[in-house]
Amino acid sequence: WYQRRVRDNNQLSKQTKKQWYQRRVRGAKTTSLPFRCDFECSETSFQFYEDEPQEEHLNSLMSTALEQRTEDSSLLRTEMGVSSPPPERHLPLSLLILLTFTTGVSVANLYFNQPLLELIGKEFNEPPSRAGLISMLTQVGYGFGIFFVSPLGDVLPRRPMIIILCACSAVTLVAVAFSFNLICMTVGSFLLGISNVIPQIIIPLANDLCSPNERGKTIGVVMGGLFFGILTSRIISGFVGNWLGWRYIFFIGSGVMVVLGALLFFLLPNIETKTDETGEKRGIVKYFKLLGSMIILVKDHPTLRQCAMIGFGCFAGFSVLWTTLSFRLSIEPFNYNSANIGLFGLIGLAGVIVSPIAGLLTKRIGPYFVTGISIVSVIGSWFVILFAQNSLVGIVCSIFLMDLGTQAVQVCNQTRYLILVDNAKARLNCVYIGTCFIGGALGSSLGSWAFNKWDWKGSCTVAFIFVGIGTVSYLLKRGDTKDSEYTRLK
Repeated sequence: WYQRRVRDNNQLSKQTKKQWYQRRVRGAKTTSLPFRCDFECSETSFQFYEDEPQEEHLNSLMSTALEQRTEDSSLLRTEMGVSSPPPERHLPLSLLILLTFTTGVSVANLYFNQPLLELIGKEFNEPPSRAGLISMLTQVGYGFGIFFVSPLGDVLPRRPMIIILCACSAVTLVAVAFSFNLICMTVGSFLLGISNVIPQIIIPLANDLCSPNERGKTIGVVMGGLFFGILTSRIISGFVGNWLGWRYIFFIGSGVMVVLGALLFFLLPNIETKTDETGEKRGIVKYFKLLGSMIILVKDHPTLRQCAMIGFGCFAGFSVLWTTLSFRLSIEPFNYNSANIGLFGLIGLAGVIVSPIAGLLTKRIGPYFVTGISIVSVIGSWFVILFAQNSLVGIVCSIFLMDLGTQAVQVCNQTRYLILVDNAKARLNCVYIGTCFIGGALGSSLGSWAFNKWDWKGSCTVAFIFVGIGTVSYLLKRGDTKDSEYTRLK
């Protein structure tokens, strides 16, 4: 029956074929089919492409169209090129908490030195411009690890990779604590940045484990843990540095990483390595070919390029603020010690609160528009602190707006670019976060240099340049056809 109908309709147009097929569907007493069919007429085959397959409707259609050729529905699916419906994905709350806690603790190690730069500079007899190299090289090392270590998340099993990085982080923290001059401190800080790329493996992992409807909220929660770690690290390191000395916070961080590695060893589940487009295990992909594929991703996806440049500008401005703030608050009219400077990290906890909210807003009004509001918040924070640099209230308001806007930008951007290529999430994240932390490193170094040359106005000028780069990138409105937000705007 089917072959006869095919022969009768071989010369019909594609639209007519589609109408003919829809009539046959209605004739099969299937009144409402929850999937679409792209029908290609030939004498031997046709293929279904499923959106939301349901077993009873699909089996009814197949048995009618092919005169019940087989009673085995799984065999019939294979013959017709119809895949089985994927299982519903759901990230358990306990696992989400574990991943969020791991993200926050590991990223905190990168920011222990920022409130302590004044103390470290005095011990090593170095000016603020040279002490700022410690923060800069930590960010450079983190960017290096993102570009050359985190792509292995698409190749190697993620559980042992995360545990090994925890051990490396513990060792480098001890090395930093034993530094006896600025050179040892900067080299140790560079290695510390490389070993603490754990969050950039966890974020794509969390995106894989949750359902599409939960991605914005899940990424928001994990990113909230990341920013919580960044901000609380400044508070804790400021107090510890003031009461015990700057070295002790690195010993404490090393002990925490050892404990965390043990917890992950027992609690983190084994996750299979995915396969690439050819169906081969990614473990056989050559390392340099894997790194080279990131260039192709940047070339092929305008959304990734746009998100990376927005993150570059905003995170550079964020780093300028937090690197030079310790210098600004340690002189007239404030004269604060490291413990008091660390307390300013409490203000940034607003960014942790807004993170899940930003994830929900991306689902409601779209990540592109939420990103625009966030960039306005970042720009406004620098105007406030430029004209109210001697006011404690002005500095507090500026920190609040900066952390709120930067956190929302990160959540919105990651919601956009992580959906572009399903089997290259680690590499997509590597390109984005690596670009952001290159901006962070430049912001730390140039901000310290400008503060040493022209005081606070120089730092603000550097920040405005970086944030301007992110704003221009946002206004270009370029995007991917696979970016649902860009498609909706078009």
